[in-house]
Amino acid sequence: MFLFISGKFLSFPVITESPTRWTLLPPTTPILHSTGKVSARYFLLAVIQRIGEQKLLRKYKINGKVLEGLIDTGADISVISSNCWDPTWPLESASAVWGVGGPQTSSKSVQWLPVSLPDSSETIAYIQPCVLKIHLNLWGRDLLQQLQATIQFNE
Repeated sequence: MFLFISGKFLSFPVITESPTRWTLLPPTTPILHSTGKVSARYFLLAVIQRIGEQKLLRKYKINGKVLEGLIDTGADISVISSNCWDPTWPLESASAVWGVGGPQTSSKSVQWLPVSLPDSSETIAYIQPCVLKIHLNLWGRDLLQQLQATIQFNE
């Protein structure tokens, strides 16, 4: 399988190791996993994890600070790791976030933060991310939509 993601400021191909193991299902179809049933919205993340060294990581400058994150089409809102969050940026309490690990209390940026490319000062998007105790940042659909990102699967 050949996975290609493209958008206004995002373009790269990725080839998976085993093209016959993956089937793209409609978003409402549950996928049977070794741990039980999981939502199809996590399917792309599962594909990304199988890619290995070619993970879909991208760097963006958020409010002047360069952060690296994983492209996650299953996330409605971008999530910044609490380890990467600048303590001078104001936060407010947010409702619990449900993910693969279950519910987690979260905070949300009070402000809409400008997003730019690492080597540029031109703002290309604005996000109001959640802040969670996770290992890496997740670039969600709120950012991907503003970048006009599209995903194409070709076999």
